[in-house]
Amino acid sequence: MRNSKLMLRAELDRPSLPVFDAPRLAPAINDLAPPARGNTIELVDLAKVPLRAWSQLAACAIEPNAFYQPAWARAVSAHARGRAGAQVLLVWDGPEQKNLIGLLPVVSAWRALKLPIPVFVAWQAYAPLTTPLLDRDAAEQAAGGLLDAARRAGAGA
Repeated sequence: MRNSKLMLRAELDRPSLPVFDAPRLAPAINDLAPPARGNTIELVDLAKVPLRAWSQLAACAIEPNAFYQPAWARAVSAHARGRAGAQVLLVWDGPEQKNLIGLLPVVSAWRALKLPIPVFVAWQAYAPLTTPLLDRDAAEQAAGGLLDAARRAGAGA
């Protein structure tokens, strides 16, 4: 009994902290995401990503990721039990879809973690590294585009 009185006293002596209203802040946070900036963004099945564009992006990525090389990711997606069905967030530079500048394989949080929330989780196909592929000459633009693509595909948080 005495300990609980001490704890209560300590809590009363602590300066008050600001209280944040998460539902009120969520729209404001989502509004901070950068616009697409003329990029073409999409969510496609992993098997439908154009191989040539993916290979070119992997070769000029600002941070290489061997686990997101097309040969590795496609093989795992096609043959590993429980790893099929990944989708990929893509960011193309401009509407012509000539230059792929951002790529991140994802799955839903429900599928990956059994969390019933509308968010994506980076696809971990036997991969300890889930760094997205971002073109070294357009990394900021690509990162913003990946966030836009996730949001437009229905992800929140």
